[in-house]
Amino acid sequence: MTAIGLYQLFVDSSISLPAWLKTHSLNDLKLGLVDMSVTRVAVIFETVALESHGTTDILSFGLAAAAVIVGLSLFIYVEGKRGSYDDNESKDHRDNQFKKRVL
Repeated sequence: MTAIGLYQLFVDSSISLPAWLKTHSLNDLKLGLVDMSVTRVAVIFETVALESHGTTDILSFGLAAAAVIVGLSLFIYVEGKRGSYDDNESKDHRDNQFKKRVL
């Protein structure tokens, strides 16, 4: 996803991609990376929880994973509210991207 986003931003913006994979700015790419990070943390937690068999302290690991996810979600929220998108993007596009990321 990162490689495709960088290619689309700096080499050829006219490549045919699905709407969910289109990158309009570096902020879109940054938010996509945050989304992938949240998914990765959640998958790692699930893996540890399933492999623990009650032997490790899952609560502390779960709280740490939740703290990371909350921090990244707060980052997405602040970025959307601050309006740090490119000036050439419409307000509707900004709002739609924000809603997709948060919800």
